[in-house]
Amino acid sequence: MLENTVYRSAKIDLYALANKTFAMLWIRNKDYNWWNIVVLNRSIEPAENIEIEIKNLQDGLYRVEFWDTYKGTIIKILEVQIVNGVARIGIDIVEKDIAIKIMKIK
Repeated sequence: MLENTVYRSAKIDLYALANKTFAMLWIRNKDYNWWNIVVLNRSIEPAENIEIEIKNLQDGLYRVEFWDTYKGTIIKILEVQIVNGVARIGIDIVEKDIAIKIMKIK
């Protein structure tokens, strides 16, 4: 269960599954959809400078993987130290969507 999670951007949807040592997130730009792309032929403005906060994780060292959902490849890896049960993950830009995997390593 994912509790006390905050995301700060009206341009995104956030879906997540988590427990005390692991989380999977899918973040999508709300504007990137079939209607806007195919029917309206709109140029989509990316969502930028997003911060996600996940609470109630066990303290420790975590590996954070950012995934390209179209290619199925990891595009970025970070190691984050969780203190007081809070993970803060910054995302520079979401053009379409992105997946994030957070797992405890120590």
